[in-house]
Amino acid sequence: MEKMLNIKSRAVVMRIIPIMLILVMIVGAVPVSAKTKQTREIPSIEVFSKDELIEQLETDGEETINFSTYEAGTITIPSGKYSSKKHLVIRTDYASIINKAKFATINIEAVTDYTEKVSGNKITVSGDGAIINVYKKKKVAKLTINAANVRLSVDKSAKIKKLAIAPTEELDVALGTMMADEITVISTAEYEDFMWFSEVMDLFDNIRASYYKETDPVELMEGAARGVLWSLEDPYSYYYNPQEYSDMWAEDQGNYVGIGVMINSDMNTNISTICRVFKGSPAEKAGVQRGDILYKVGEDFYVTAENITNAVKIIKGLPGTDVDVTFIRNGEEITYTITRNEISVNEAEGTMIDNEIGYIALYSFAGTCEFEFEAELNNLVSQGAKGIIIDLRDNTGGWVDQAHYIADLFMDAGELCYLVYGNGYESHGEYPTTDGKADVKLVVLINENSASSSEILTGALRDCADASIVGVKSFGKGIVQMVHGIGTRGAGFQLTTAEYFTPNGTAVHGIGITPDYIVELPEGDNGMYKFADTKNDVQLKKAVEVLREKLQ
Repeated sequence: MEKMLNIKSRAVVMRIIPIMLILVMIVGAVPVSAKTKQTREIPSIEVFSKDELIEQLETDGEETINFSTYEAGTITIPSGKYSSKKHLVIRTDYASIINKAKFATINIEAVTDYTEKVSGNKITVSGDGAIINVYKKKKVAKLTINAANVRLSVDKSAKIKKLAIAPTEELDVALGTMMADEITVISTAEYEDFMWFSEVMDLFDNIRASYYKETDPVELMEGAARGVLWSLEDPYSYYYNPQEYSDMWAEDQGNYVGIGVMINSDMNTNISTICRVFKGSPAEKAGVQRGDILYKVGEDFYVTAENITNAVKIIKGLPGTDVDVTFIRNGEEITYTITRNEISVNEAEGTMIDNEIGYIALYSFAGTCEFEFEAELNNLVSQGAKGIIIDLRDNTGGWVDQAHYIADLFMDAGELCYLVYGNGYESHGEYPTTDGKADVKLVVLINENSASSSEILTGALRDCADASIVGVKSFGKGIVQMVHGIGTRGAGFQLTTAEYFTPNGTAVHGIGITPDYIVELPEGDNGMYKFADTKNDVQLKKAVEVLREKLQ
């Protein structure tokens, strides 16, 4: 599965992992020296027209055609309907044969010792100086090579089921990739790429042979894969082993066993902070508050943004079991013993502020948030809402597709954002919006933790839906990631692929979105309010004020 992800950090599903080297392995081993050697240039020679060949093959039995007077070249046998009993014998010198016709057998008897025998879809090559070409979409049941100084050229679309190689000297492989039952032959270009990893392979060999403790080859490979992505120095690109990848998708659906908190891990400060405590969760019952710093899990696991994934693994567990979690609040350590339970996450929550103003808090872009949001919107409009406050504070992002869906509820034809890729290509139209929008006025609430998809949605609604923005400047994550499976074990990776810009061309990455109305929280206020608290939440109070003015 491939989706575009846009997250500030590991907040909702807590996907923070450094990364490593994705290695290409050769299955089995080629029992010869794989070296590059010089080969002669072979001009193309069209020997027969189709009609000429048909004329020479009118009689039954074996036909022998002598090409020894030609220099090295390519002999093309045109396609046609020939009897499956026909046999063709060709004599030539260092020529490659393009066989489009169907014969019972084709024997190539070279002037030199090189011989290529084609029998049905089986090819046997022997002698010296073999130049073997397996062409486009050619299907070969078995290719046997018993020759010296072989050059093997395989089209990428060709398929060879079994391969047996026993050259006496060198094997030079070019083009394409060919899989066999017990051996893999890769192209020269692929081989050269593979050699870049030879140091890592040598390192693996030395570790397995000489390290004083037992090692797990799977862990070594996963460590290498993490290292590749870690080397990008991009905190948003990382590798998932199969368990992590499975857990990520499960968490994305909003159902898991834990204590019921959302964690914001800031890679700049290396601090992990509680940005949401779910209603009715074990954490809420224990007394955990928004703004608490996650300091320690268990007796001695001290939490940082870098090791948050391991901390989360410890926090999770079986329903009914306890975990000790230590937080820092106002400079003091507070430890709670919390009983784990099944957590069901609601991503959107709405209510009416007054007779004309509705309020929707969107906590993350995950699960089915877009449909939850739409349901809340429809409910509020049905109650008479003429203006909507969308609260994206502490929403650290998620799937771009969900931001796209929500934006389209309030926008006519246009686009959510546009992307600029690493090669400079500017891509418009990946996230188009259509005519038909809700007839409501908008105010969007953001803060320093509103990131990525939250910023994409905020920018689009300001540019194209006349939304007013209230709060403080957003985080400034203006890049998107691709999430994709890799290999055959169920692993995956996340890779930054592009920078996004708002519909009007405003850059966000490293800059953030500055509100139209800047409202800072009072000193000592950690923002831990009740839902839709218009009495104590100064930013929400300002949003209501602005929306009332827009409705006049």
